[in-house]
Amino acid sequence: MDISVLLNDTKLNLRSAVMIKTEKGYIFEKDPIEDFYFVVGGRIKINETSEEAAKREIFEELGLTIENIKLKAIVESLFVYDNRKYHEICFYYIYGINGEINLPEEYSIFNIDEIKAKNIQPKIIYDIIKSEDNGIMHLTINE
Repeated sequence: MDISVLLNDTKLNLRSAVMIKTEKGYIFEKDPIEDFYFVVGGRIKINETSEEAAKREIFEELGLTIENIKLKAIVESLFVYDNRKYHEICFYYIYGINGEINLPEEYSIFNIDEIKAKNIQPKIIYDIIKSEDNGIMHLTINE
């Protein structure tokens, strides 16, 4: 069961995502409803760590078995989507992959300049990717 709880008029989500760096750029998924892209990932399940969720999501969505991922940032986001308030906590991991990768149609690879120009959500992803900070970043977004 996903950790997604409706509290009063706000939905609380715990998510995990992986910024997958390829030789050509980073992998993003296109939102099926709105005109934006996001980092590959999904909700954490009950009794699952954020790292386990990240690895599971990448396997489910891209068929990739990944190891040695590194936690890069924890982002708390307060936003409205589809007329609902959200309070979301997302653990962002980073992972590098070599060689070619066949992606499903709804996925794209963008280099750093394209990431800046595209509608990537949350917008802070660009700053996380560009950051050379070796520690874990903790960021808050209130939109």
